Amino acid sequence: MHSFRHTVASRAPLAGESVDEVAFLLGHRDANVTRAVYVRELADARRRTMPRSRMVAEFSEILKL
Repeated sequence: MHSFRHTVASRAPLAGESVDEVAFLLGHRDANVTRAVYVRELADARRRTMPRSRMVAEFSEILKL
């Protein structure tokens, strides 16, 4: 159950939900707790997608994308 909660909380900001709203839904008293734990997830996700987007931009013609 905890991993499900973590997954939902990590993906909600990626879907456009505000960190304050996620904090409220999780029952955190302070959104800083939410930012400290789950915003790191956002940064990691962006880092993972950045190289992929660069590759697509550079090799899209070769890959026929």
